[in-house]
Amino acid sequence: MDQSINILIYLLNYLSQKEISLDKITIQKGNFFLKEMGLPIKFRFEPYRYGPFSVDLAMVLDDMVFWDELDQKGSRYYIKSKKLTYDLPGKIKEKINIKLKCLEKILGNKFDFNTLELASTILFVIRTLEANNEIIKMQSVINEVKEWKGSKFSEDEIKSIYNRIIELAQRENCLTIEALKNQYTASYSGNNPLR
Repeated sequence: MDQSINILIYLLNYLSQKEISLDKITIQKGNFFLKEMGLPIKFRFEPYRYGPFSVDLAMVLDDMVFWDELDQKGSRYYIKSKKLTYDLPGKIKEKINIKLKCLEKILGNKFDFNTLELASTILFVIRTLEANNEIIKMQSVINEVKEWKGSKFSEDEIKSIYNRIIELAQRENCLTIEALKNQYTASYSGNNPLR
């Protein structure tokens, strides 16, 4: 079984055990974050109305419904099969758990639609700026998020999650943001260009 699917199944079980709804957005954004945190996930994510979205992942979920591993009602999934198991080495499970704890901190333990949409959009914008060799500054991220999302999120909401992402990337190394590698010490001298 593909490692991406094993990680997906692990995530589904994790969310279910935490009594977090298995909504499409939760599954999509959870996988996006785990991929961006360095886990070997092959799903490709593209910009979409509610943030990054993977057609590949949606197809895998459809297959899981078809094979009676999941049940779907509207945009919510339910684990249906006791055979929904994963095959992951202990080291990968440990790594996933560390990354999921980091994700909980980024989200402020809120796995709700809006928080997931905003956090994944901010990270997608950061990754896009990196890919274009642009300097990552809070204001440029705010501007890009506002252009994508309009007035849906306030500047304070964007700043709050942006700061959590940057802080956790620096302090806990759960995300790698290339701009931080060269500018890490600048943040402690008061010259942090990311702010």
